[in-house]
Amino acid sequence: MEYVANAKSAEARNSIGQIAKDASAAVEHVQGTTAIVSFGNTSALMRAFCSSSTLVPGAVPRGQKYQSQASDWSGTPIAGWQCLKFVMDEPQYYMYGYTVSSTDATTGGFLVTANGDLNGDGITSQFTVSGSASSGVIAISPNIQETNPEE
Repeated sequence: MEYVANAKSAEARNSIGQIAKDASAAVEHVQGTTAIVSFGNTSALMRAFCSSSTLVPGAVPRGQKYQSQASDWSGTPIAGWQCLKFVMDEPQYYMYGYTVSSTDATTGGFLVTANGDLNGDGITSQFTVSGSASSGVIAISPNIQETNPEE
């Protein structure tokens, strides 16, 4: 049973690692307006972390998989899952979240979470990875924090 739980928890580890990489890459995408910049002025283009996302699904799946829809992974070009360009189209055991402390690309940061209840006993496992900016350089935590990973 431990091997099965470990295989299922691999979903969370892989997914939050990908979300963290997507969050870091999104900072490098130039965001701004389509306004024309006149001579002697500057544009509104800037680097920024994507704003926080909604949880997908809205509650932790208890001992079962959840099949998300494309609409669950919503957002805008500067916020949420759409900004991160992340979507899961396969059934999932975990609830995923992405929150930012600040969208500022020089001092901001983010936290990616996955919460699951593989055996449906009400005790959840949690996986987290964080990222932060320091002087415009984005660093992702080298380790995933795990609480009750194979509960």
